[in-house]
Amino acid sequence: MLKNSWHIIILILGILIINLFPSFFLLLGTYFLLDTGFAPFTEFRGFFEVSIFGHLTHLLSYLLGYALFSKLFFVFVILVGITTGLLISKYIGTTFPQFRSKTLDIAAIIAAVYNPFMYERLISQTGIAFGSYMLIIGILIILICRARPCDATYDYHRILKYYNLGILSMFPFAVAWMIFPHAILLIVLILTVLTLMYPKNIIQFMLILFGVILLNINWLVGDYALRLNTNVSKLESFTRDNIEVFQGNSLSGLGVDLTHLFGYGFWGEKYHIISPDDIMKYWYIFAILVLTIVVYGGYKLYIRDKYIAIVLSSIAVIAYILSMGIASPIWGWSSEILYEYLPFYIGMREPQKWLALTQGIYMIYFVIGSMYLLHSKWLNNIQENIFKRLFQYLVKVFIVVLPILWVPTMLIGFWGQLNISDYPDDIFEAREFVQTKIPADSKIINFPWHSYMACDWTYGKVTANRAKDLYYPANIVTSDNIEIGKLYSNSVASQSIDINKFVNNKDINLLIKNRIEYVLFNSSCADWRKYMFLEEDTVHYEKLFDSEHIKIYKVKNEK
Repeated sequence: MLKNSWHIIILILGILIINLFPSFFLLLGTYFLLDTGFAPFTEFRGFFEVSIFGHLTHLLSYLLGYALFSKLFFVFVILVGITTGLLISKYIGTTFPQFRSKTLDIAAIIAAVYNPFMYERLISQTGIAFGSYMLIIGILIILICRARPCDATYDYHRILKYYNLGILSMFPFAVAWMIFPHAILLIVLILTVLTLMYPKNIIQFMLILFGVILLNINWLVGDYALRLNTNVSKLESFTRDNIEVFQGNSLSGLGVDLTHLFGYGFWGEKYHIISPDDIMKYWYIFAILVLTIVVYGGYKLYIRDKYIAIVLSSIAVIAYILSMGIASPIWGWSSEILYEYLPFYIGMREPQKWLALTQGIYMIYFVIGSMYLLHSKWLNNIQENIFKRLFQYLVKVFIVVLPILWVPTMLIGFWGQLNISDYPDDIFEAREFVQTKIPADSKIINFPWHSYMACDWTYGKVTANRAKDLYYPANIVTSDNIEIGKLYSNSVASQSIDINKFVNNKDINLLIKNRIEYVLFNSSCADWRKYMFLEEDTVHYEKLFDSEHIKIYKVKNEK
């Protein structure tokens, strides 16, 4: 087995080393990304509060430790991407038997790992990248089972024979929904298009949807029936401002439509991550070459399997149109209709998640197109001239590695963005102080008042505020502000509104009104200088704990 898989093993090691860089494995600590971060202390929440996947990650973080688990999770997501590539190879090798080869495996793995959507999510929202791969795996299971019917060589019970396609693909779809709630919209699109093209299989597709809902029933009950979380109330507070600040981005003056067509357009490009135009002026040349091969591959699949090509192309085009949201001057009206009339669709305030489906289908089409090019007569005619043979070889290599040139920012530790650091020691000292010196029922407010901020230990990387996790089970009050563009806050909670006022006018009565007794101040994060009044105003604030990064004050409620 290993003898026939050495090329895959070498490729996996190469991807991990080149993408993550040795420092990722050698340095102690964790990493801090926009929406991905890990805390040393794990809060085990109720069964109905988080998904099964959430419970599993909490357990593994507790057993392995946050630092080791964080690294294993990142590596795991990349390995899931590699597995996606192998499934693409499996499907193409089944549909186009003439292409079965080690080259097919290599091309499929590279195409699955190196694409803009996965890059931008890996370096900002790693869980979204994982969930997106699960969606693509679900599609590939359906494709593979159709290319080689899953029940063709097995004598299962009749019911299992008829429905095992649904049983197989519901699991990755369900996991995707566990990771990000918006995934259900993408799943519904996939199943709707499949049902329209294959109406005789509607029961199978209904079974998939039923299984997806069943596997997510615990957190659905918690959110919508028991109201254990604030997700529903957050959705109800969203306004058009939310849609506008999270709308798609344009790179290199290409406009939103072309940028998304080339695989980019994530709103985070404007604030938090390195984009290809930061390092390469004419990056879009490689995008055009990739897209050309994608179209060629889609055409070749249409010739071989018309209905599947129509299904995949329909999903890709619809997802592409919706991924641009209201930002597209051509297709923005379609999202306007959905925001207006589809309940809860405003929760998809960052519509670029739709691009996960488009990019997944790009992967499949690109590999098909690449294999046709690699097997073309022009590249396989034996040339007597050694230079012509060398040129043929270089063209073949170029085609296979073209996705890497499309997303060069994944190389060398994600272009230096994936830094290993750790929480400073005095955070642990402050935690011990909070647990031993402050009454458990006391409300402690965390400053600076931001839900996302950069600290000196995050290498200046803006990341989610994890004070609640760091000081659990203390009653820590943290900001729920958005602070992107013109949108400062969505909060309708009176406490948050009062604290926003306090940050501006320093009226201590606003803290007292909300029964806040202590202040936990991160003195090396964000706009920390704005909060130096805590140090200067000894009349209203008594310092109880003082270290390089953390200061704790008692609010004096003296009348």
